[in-house]
Amino acid sequence: MQNRRAETRHRSRGILRILADGNPQIDAKLFDTSPSGMSLLATMELGSGTAVRLECGGIEIARGVVRNCRAQGAGFLIGISVSEMAL
Repeated sequence: MQNRRAETRHRSRGILRILADGNPQIDAKLFDTSPSGMSLLATMELGSGTAVRLECGGIEIARGVVRNCRAQGAGFLIGISVSEMAL
């Protein structure tokens, strides 16, 4: 199967908090990163197009938009297109 991704993904680890207007805070596991985005494993679903802020240790590290969200085991794999990095 051919990988159709435009950018290389790197496996990553860590816990991030997802903040989205109208939704409770969601703690998520960082799954992988690329130059323009990241994938997170979470226990809640977020709709495509949802604007999000990402925090680590209470510090905002990025802002972006949910591009996709699909069931993965007992949770959801959320793909985020990052529009702004705070670091």
